[in-house]
Amino acid sequence: MGTGGPGRNHVEFATGEREDSGEPPGARTVVLGNFPMRRPLLLPALCVAAGIAAAEAVPGDAGALSVLPALLGLALAGLWTRGFAVGIGLALFGAGALSYRATQWPMAPDDLRGRVDASGELGIVRGILDETPSVRLTERRGQWVERTVVRLRVSGWRRPGEGWESASGRVMISSQGVPDSRFFRGQSVEISGLVAAPPGPAAPGLFDHATFLRRQGIGLQVRCEAPADWVLGPGASDASPWSERFLAWARARLSQGIPEDGATRLIWAMALGWRTGLAGDVDDGFMRSGTLHVFAISGLHIALIALILVQSFRVFGAPRAVCGGLSLPLIWFYVAATGWQPSAVRSAVMTSVVVGTWMLERPGDLLNSLSLAALFILLDEPGQLFQAGFLLSFLVVAALAVFPAGWEAWWMARRPWAPDPLLPASRWSPVRRAWEGFERMLCRGVAAGLAALVASWPMSVECFHLVSGVSVLANLVVVPLSSLVLIANALSMVLPVGTGLWNAAAWVGMHGMMAASRACESVPGGWWSSASPGAWLWIPYVLLWVVAASVSLDTPWRRWTWWGAAALWGVLFLGARLWVEPAASVTVFRSGEAVWIDRPGGSADLLLDTGDASTAKAVVVPFLQSRGVDRLTTLAVSHGDTRHLGGVPGVLTSAPPRSLVIPTGRMRSPGFRALDGLAASNGVPVRRVGRGGSVATLPVLHPDASDGFARADDGSLALRLEAAGWRILLAPDLGPEGQSALVRREGSGLAADVLITGVPAVGEPASEAFLAQVSPRLLVVATGERPATERSPVALRRRMRGRPWTTLWTERTGALELRCREDRIEVRDAAGTLRHRIDRMDGPVRPVPDQGSATAR
Repeated sequence: MGTGGPGRNHVEFATGEREDSGEPPGARTVVLGNFPMRRPLLLPALCVAAGIAAAEAVPGDAGALSVLPALLGLALAGLWTRGFAVGIGLALFGAGALSYRATQWPMAPDDLRGRVDASGELGIVRGILDETPSVRLTERRGQWVERTVVRLRVSGWRRPGEGWESASGRVMISSQGVPDSRFFRGQSVEISGLVAAPPGPAAPGLFDHATFLRRQGIGLQVRCEAPADWVLGPGASDASPWSERFLAWARARLSQGIPEDGATRLIWAMALGWRTGLAGDVDDGFMRSGTLHVFAISGLHIALIALILVQSFRVFGAPRAVCGGLSLPLIWFYVAATGWQPSAVRSAVMTSVVVGTWMLERPGDLLNSLSLAALFILLDEPGQLFQAGFLLSFLVVAALAVFPAGWEAWWMARRPWAPDPLLPASRWSPVRRAWEGFERMLCRGVAAGLAALVASWPMSVECFHLVSGVSVLANLVVVPLSSLVLIANALSMVLPVGTGLWNAAAWVGMHGMMAASRACESVPGGWWSSASPGAWLWIPYVLLWVVAASVSLDTPWRRWTWWGAAALWGVLFLGARLWVEPAASVTVFRSGEAVWIDRPGGSADLLLDTGDASTAKAVVVPFLQSRGVDRLTTLAVSHGDTRHLGGVPGVLTSAPPRSLVIPTGRMRSPGFRALDGLAASNGVPVRRVGRGGSVATLPVLHPDASDGFARADDGSLALRLEAAGWRILLAPDLGPEGQSALVRREGSGLAADVLITGVPAVGEPASEAFLAQVSPRLLVVATGERPATERSPVALRRRMRGRPWTTLWTERTGALELRCREDRIEVRDAAGTLRHRIDRMDGPVRPVPDQGSATAR
């Protein structure tokens, strides 16, 4: 950036520190007319990001809409001097949109996305591994199961019994087990399995793997059953790359003299990016305390390495150019050695820009350098804009660059115990000097923690459904400890002697980090789950802070305008849920093992069943957290089937209910009989209900206290929900005898707009007599693919054809959410797509246009 007068383009560039604005030294100020704007590189980066976001928001193939702003902006900048800045902004907007669209289109005619049916085809893909396969650990039925994931750049494709065809594109490989060491980054492989579209979210609000991969230009996934499905391809290499040998050597080096326990594996995760070390409760503890970021090779790692390198060279009196010229190659060596992880590459780009500015002795500003790094990354990989790691990295570093210094100055100037301003520091007592140093260090740490919390809050809620207020305290302890651990790791690998000593120091430090995270996690009210209010509220939130960072708020009216806009946003944030919340929403999970009923206020919310243990941990509990539920109002168990109550212990621990409700009558299931003792040990009161009672204000229609059914399904709870004039009948897995008893007692009183049921162990879920009395406009049969007994019965599917109502099977649609409003019921799938709609009118359910293919009759 240069310096110019207010002539051509009416842009004035000034460098240096403004005495009245509190800007950091070296910050640049752009004056557009009479409107001062700091950090001029911030707006170009925002224009590119806005173009990428617009390309994602516009549905369909809108390539022309991406090219048009770029051409218009270039023309405006070249032909109209007064519109130069606006034209460049438009051109960058179009460049961002076009670069992102290029990753979404099947550009090559042999792109695999256009040649394979997204519903799934068996075949073999050939290509080059984009990275070294990484191992994920998943807990299933009390055991850890290993799964391998890796990206593959495709060069060929073959269907069973056919020859090889040329193909291109990228796919994600997901395989059970772990392949041997012959498979590494850059290796030629042939992998057989089911090639299909990646799975979507398991429930509304949960991680959408399909969208995550699509934004990276990956539209297909290959699922393998075992490592035997992996074979070497043509031209395969026998020698593993140097980075793999380095990582193996580094893991062995960092474990010398210490036990290979959880702390050692976390050291590998933090220093080398070994992701397998993060799993289970360890991952949850660091996440809830807001310190999980220390295990990504991120800005903290790279900045610390850069600082160590630069200071080491400065000790020998090397000039800036030599320090930077030697440090930057070593930083990129570390990035390459750890496998070119995206977080490491992002951090290295940011650090390279900052170090390059310093070594060239140019006026520097961290936010300007950060914006330049973001421009490079987004133009090269635009899909990174939608990754949590990218957004957290840049938002947090931007906040740390802008706010802590001002907040620290504000506090130090207004603290009630400030020293006498007329007394020089040289006359302070030793106690006062020590206190001043400690207070300033503490103030900087707290200000940095608050700035990071303010910046990371939107992404923490959107991605993790979590707000960790205790992170400000936790990072004061964990971040310094992690820095010491990293220094010990570096000394262990660099110095030829003392390896065991440095490893022991790192091992003790890691145990300290684990203890600190557990202590902070257990602080009452230190963290809580939070539902997302939607992007339409986060965008203005980010814009408020962008304005504060880029525009000089040095006049009263600007400050009052900013605070007024912030207050308006706060009102919208607090009232958004009340304004858009339906009268009731019912979420039916796949396989019908759990149903969530959400009503305004929270006091009448109900979780009906939990699913089995694995379903509860992987789906139900994360879903509740995505709804901001840390403690249930009511948990009800419909009957004694293990698939419906196996997750009760996990729910009692993760989201303890205020009451547990079970149906009256005897059931032979051991799990059902153990509920009383399990609830008592967790301090949860148990209440038995039958016909005539209520569960969370929902009337209980079945069973009756006098019933004595031989099968648990026949004694299942049947509840009726009424909201906004709509009636929904819930009869999970109700068996034939239970249906007959319910019809006999209630008769036409069973009439409902929606019937939600499941598949009983014996008989069909909806007999003719039962359906005649209910007469639903929509029938939801909660079924699943596994086990086979949960699949929709063929006879029932045939019987439902041609009926005046629509039948949805969750084994095909996935989880469904029914939103009850005054004039309609909206039926949406787990991805939020509107599948069906019931209007306040007579007649059958009216399918949503262009969604007929999703209907299963």
